[in-house]
Amino acid sequence: MDSIARAALTRTYPHHRWRHVATNRTRLWALEGAPALYVNIARISDSLEPGLSPMAEADRTRWLSAQGVPCPEVVDAGLIDDEEYLVTGAVPGRPLPEFASDADYIDIVDEVARTVSRLHRIPLDECPFDRRLRVTIPMAQEAAGLGEVDLAGFGGRAMTTTTLVTELLAKARLVGREEPVVCHGNLSADNILIDPDTRRVAALLGAARCGVADRYVDLAKTTAGLNEVFDRDAAKRFIYRYGENPVDPERLDFYRLLDRFW
Repeated sequence: MDSIARAALTRTYPHHRWRHVATNRTRLWALEGAPALYVNIARISDSLEPGLSPMAEADRTRWLSAQGVPCPEVVDAGLIDDEEYLVTGAVPGRPLPEFASDADYIDIVDEVARTVSRLHRIPLDECPFDRRLRVTIPMAQEAAGLGEVDLAGFGGRAMTTTTLVTELLAKARLVGREEPVVCHGNLSADNILIDPDTRRVAALLGAARCGVADRYVDLAKTTAGLNEVFDRDAAKRFIYRYGENPVDPERLDFYRLLDRFW
């Protein structure tokens, strides 16, 4: 189906060449031109989780930038017909997976740990977004009930939405506590851009799930990404430099499971 929002934005940026980057539950394009831009478009639905909302991402990206967190510039965001859109400026950095062949990755891992630590020190009372379990567990249950959860990739285990939700709730009771901080909420390897010259974090992308949550939301996602890009020693190094010693494996496991619902 043709995108009304894309057609409108094509008229807004007539001199840019649109290059499709990815389609999941949102659609992402790189706009090649001056200036270089990115456009994210998602169709509105009653079940649209804030983490999939371009307008929610715009709000949270602006807020994080105001706190000194490196993020892309929000150029424009809005609603056209039944589609939300977000236009951001391109950032001169490369996603973490592009550094996978670096034998000496310790400085990058240390920089990511410093960035996450600084993020988690932002005062809670300054954050207007809530992603604590009282919000996200009902959201996860709704997503499962609507059949929006990917049930593949559980190590050969036959999984249904009912067993998945049951397991999530059991693990939540086992964890039993939250240590709330300001979390990014989606610190996958692809959402961490590194400046190849300075090897510093250039920007954190995909901030639509930003909010007050247990810090293990970020620790679980970041360590999983480091394991995939580098090796398990990278994740251990990150945890050490962040200052989480010893790490809580049950909380890592729980928040990785919760992440499967999005």
